[in-house]
Amino acid sequence: MQALLLLTLCLGVLPEVVRAGRSGATTGEVLLYEFAQSQCASGEFTNGAAGSHPALTLTRDTSLTSCITGAVGVSSSEETSNVGPNVRSATSWSDVLDKLKISNEMTIEMWIKPFDATAGLYEEIFTIASESYVSSWNGNHCSTNDSGNGWYDLKVEQDNSKLLVKWAGQTVTKTSFITQTSACKEFNSNINIPTDGDGNLVPFHFAMTFGQAAAGQDASQGLQKVYINGADVAGEFDLSNQNFTPNDSFHADYHLDFFSSEFLHHTPVTDNFRPWPGNLYLFAMYDKVLTPSEVVANYNAKLGNSLPTVTATTITINEEAEVSSGGHYPNPDWYGSAPPVSDLASFDLTSQVSDADVDTVDYPNYDGSAAAPTLWVGSLPGFGNLYQNDGTEITATDTLIASNNLKFRPVLNSNGASVDTFQVYAKDGTTSEPSVGLTTITMDVTAVNDPPIPTNEVREAAVLVGVLTTSIFDLAGSDVDDVGLTGGYISAFPEHGELYAIESDGTTFGAQYTSATADSEGDVQVGLKVGYKFTGDESAPSATGFLTNDQFTFKLYDAAPTKSKTATTSFEVFTSLEATPVSADTFSCTEEELSDVVLKGNDQSTENRNLRYRIDSLPSHGQLFDPVDTTTPLAIGDIVTAEDVHDGSAYSGVTIKYKGEADYFNYPTVMYNTSTVNGGIALESFTYNAVVASATSAKSLPATQQIKVVNVNDETELTGPSGEIAIYALNAPQRAARTEFCAIEANAEHVRCTTNEVAQITSVYANEVDKDVDRVVVHIYTDKQNGRFSLNNDVLGLADFVSCNIPKISTGRTWTCKGDGSSDAEMKFLAQPSDLNRLLHGFEYENFVQDSWENITIVVYDGIGNDEGCQPEAEHTNAGSIRSGCFITNVTITMRVTEYDPESVTDPTDVCGWLPNCMQLPYQVMLGMFGAVLIMLCCICSCIKRKCRRRSARKKEAREAKKKAKLEMPEIAGRDLEEGVRDNRGGGALHGNGFKDIASKGLGMAEGGLNKAKKTGLGGPAVGIALKGVKMAEKKLNSGGAARRGSKETLIPSNSPSKKNPIRQQSGMSEKDEEVAKLTDPDALPPPPALLGPPSSPKRSKPPPPPLKKKTSSKILAWLGYRDSGTGEMYYENTEDGRVTWTEPKEGFKPQD
Repeated sequence: MQALLLLTLCLGVLPEVVRAGRSGATTGEVLLYEFAQSQCASGEFTNGAAGSHPALTLTRDTSLTSCITGAVGVSSSEETSNVGPNVRSATSWSDVLDKLKISNEMTIEMWIKPFDATAGLYEEIFTIASESYVSSWNGNHCSTNDSGNGWYDLKVEQDNSKLLVKWAGQTVTKTSFITQTSACKEFNSNINIPTDGDGNLVPFHFAMTFGQAAAGQDASQGLQKVYINGADVAGEFDLSNQNFTPNDSFHADYHLDFFSSEFLHHTPVTDNFRPWPGNLYLFAMYDKVLTPSEVVANYNAKLGNSLPTVTATTITINEEAEVSSGGHYPNPDWYGSAPPVSDLASFDLTSQVSDADVDTVDYPNYDGSAAAPTLWVGSLPGFGNLYQNDGTEITATDTLIASNNLKFRPVLNSNGASVDTFQVYAKDGTTSEPSVGLTTITMDVTAVNDPPIPTNEVREAAVLVGVLTTSIFDLAGSDVDDVGLTGGYISAFPEHGELYAIESDGTTFGAQYTSATADSEGDVQVGLKVGYKFTGDESAPSATGFLTNDQFTFKLYDAAPTKSKTATTSFEVFTSLEATPVSADTFSCTEEELSDVVLKGNDQSTENRNLRYRIDSLPSHGQLFDPVDTTTPLAIGDIVTAEDVHDGSAYSGVTIKYKGEADYFNYPTVMYNTSTVNGGIALESFTYNAVVASATSAKSLPATQQIKVVNVNDETELTGPSGEIAIYALNAPQRAARTEFCAIEANAEHVRCTTNEVAQITSVYANEVDKDVDRVVVHIYTDKQNGRFSLNNDVLGLADFVSCNIPKISTGRTWTCKGDGSSDAEMKFLAQPSDLNRLLHGFEYENFVQDSWENITIVVYDGIGNDEGCQPEAEHTNAGSIRSGCFITNVTITMRVTEYDPESVTDPTDVCGWLPNCMQLPYQVMLGMFGAVLIMLCCICSCIKRKCRRRSARKKEAREAKKKAKLEMPEIAGRDLEEGVRDNRGGGALHGNGFKDIASKGLGMAEGGLNKAKKTGLGGPAVGIALKGVKMAEKKLNSGGAARRGSKETLIPSNSPSKKNPIRQQSGMSEKDEEVAKLTDPDALPPPPALLGPPSSPKRSKPPPPPLKKKTSSKILAWLGYRDSGTGEMYYENTEDGRVTWTEPKEGFKPQD
């Protein structure tokens, strides 16, 4: 049910409420029409009789009849052109007649309101009739005229103030047409219609019964009676002595007609016959005769309760619902927004609600004490807002309208007809039944001239001092009435400036506005444009040039004229001065020279004031100078002396001086190979302000002026080591022997192992400040061409030997590169300056000429000039630098080459060399070195002491192992060797394989004992050498070399005249020839003694077993000396205890022949 109600509300129609009919009336109606408002609106009235009765529906002509406002019933007009019934049954009444035939009784009942009495008019209220002849006759019928154009069986009509009733009696059996005069009975026409005290006809209740006389009674006792307002009017009505026989009196094809006209049945038309223009509230028919008491009951029951009615209407209000048009002009803000509810005009809808039960005095149901109907909201406005009279907004439908008073606020500034609508309905004050449907209330809004609406403006574009194009303001706003803005008023002037009129051209400043012309409200009338002129302080702009904020307030007025509310225009003021740097390409400065820099600016104001320039920040790599004083650098805040004068079209600028720091430049920005210099060089820059020459406190924003500083080629600085550098001249065998020694000694710190035969020159340094803009030429050579140079392989690729390996005629270069960076006697190459340190610091030098001196010269050519050794100008691909000639820088290094003598090698790590050199060091360094040496000595002594203890224990074990080896092997090996020498035969003659077996056995035993001794850690080097010597002896024995040489090979004692090189004595070659042989073909040397091992051995040989002892005095032959064939070094053996050492013995050494 709720859903249905909601749906119907949305559709704007309330559901039909089944309303209770009249209360207390006699039941049993065959027909009952109460003409309810809901049925009247639809144009059809259904039979409302209770029970099962004919469904006879009445239809009304909606163009000629209407529903009664606030009441039940139907009303009709007196339209003379109407020729048919205004309300009629849709079908014949045959079903009703069938019921009447059964009972032969009938009662009709009506509540009617007659029209005003007018003489000579006959209007039919109700008829049972037909407008044409009916062919089937079964009784008496009345004709409407002599021609028989129309027929009726019963008629009730109003004749002015009288009520006439006519019906067809049973007096004549049909044989021909029955005329009105001969066949129809007109009952007494003197039934008076009730009137009020003033004689006006009033609504009344009418009832008429039809029946037959009881058995035994005369026909004159028939039950035809008429009642007015419940009273029997027999005195006014002739019963006509006839019984009621429906079968004879009524035709089944007839219809029920209301508001008919006899004109329907008459021709020609006359004014005497028209539809009845009264009100019909109720019609009922019974198939019985109501008793007088029942008639009275029906009269007292009156009508069913009538529903209230709401009449549609149009409400007219002022724009914004203003009570009085323009009443708020003194407060223009009121029109700029939705007004408060308290200011809205209200309207009353009481007159639009009616209910005949309580407001129509002559209505049958009128009760002046009954509750009046209430008014409710059926739908809300589509655009505006609806309020109760107390200001409460109505936001939902089905809201009770208090006292039927409302307020409506239309959309702001809307006006016109039908601006908005909403709907209402009423509820019965007694039953709360709603009225039928929703009634629309239309809102018309009368336009009211609104004041203009000014716009608050926060101007985004800044005002530049004195710049007119930025200083003209439009007084912005709008006029919703489209009347048009006429002008404005200044309510408050700006704090830091003045306002001026703007001429008709829209750009020229006119007269100044002042408060002298203000009206009574303090407003100065102006146009819609005003000009602003700054009069404040220009001396303190911010970092962005901002000077101050300013504002003014204004009003607008329209053609009415109506003055607006106040609005504010606010804005920022900036300086009009500007510094305008020129491009760095416009001028250029030369490295380390005093050069010109031009400063420019601009005054955008119309005055074009003379300018000067203030230094805001300084350059990073140089200094600025005022041309009037080029000795004192400019500082931050200094103002250049010269003025920049506007020549009528522009400012020419002022020249100052710039000088960069030493070696600084920023152009070119690329190297010789187009790579960016040092990852990119930013231009030099500083900032400055433009100031007014006559008032230097007024300044512009700082601007950045860039400076291009062009490189001037500088020479390359070159430094080398001071003093001489000593190295050894080692041949290949010497190097091999030293390498073998160092491997066996396993001591990389040994003095022999650190001997230099190749010099790494680590103290050559180059410095070039031109950031590799150009390459340089590097030339390395010596005065004697004995030595060889090699660049470090890791950086060899930095040197360019290729691009200059041949002369280049097209560029004018005649010199060429030399060498390839490896073992060169002379080298020349190209390189970028930043790579020189890596190339020259650590290059190698070696020399094989002993006891000689040689000078190394390194030359760097930087600049242009082929003849001088530099690259020609055409080969310098970088065109940005300034090059003036060829800079030549060199350094010479002296090299001392000495003979390599393992016995006299000094430690090359000696820092001082000679004590006097060390004494030249600062005393702080000497003290530090002395302290460090003391600490090291203490640590060494402590370690030696502990080590010696451990060695003492192992020494004993080593000696025992050594003695055992000496007893088991040397004796056998020595005896066999001596025997082989005496025989002077080859290895096969010395007992053949037997000798070799014995020797091998003895050697194996000796090797086992010696290895054991070696494991103890004592005498490791000596034992290892001895073992190696034994193995070499075994090798010679196997090859038969000993037998081949025989007794001619003798051992050289340690005191031999050729102590340095006993091998040379054996070979018979000169020392020079032998040296050449060593360098070219070492195998060409004569073989050394067999016991000294092969000459090509790359490692130091182990000493051989001691020879057979000669029968000499032990005091003379305490030691024997041997030379190692691999290294040429001497080693010594004690003939008494078999000790072996590499160092010449001091104890008991007596050289022998």
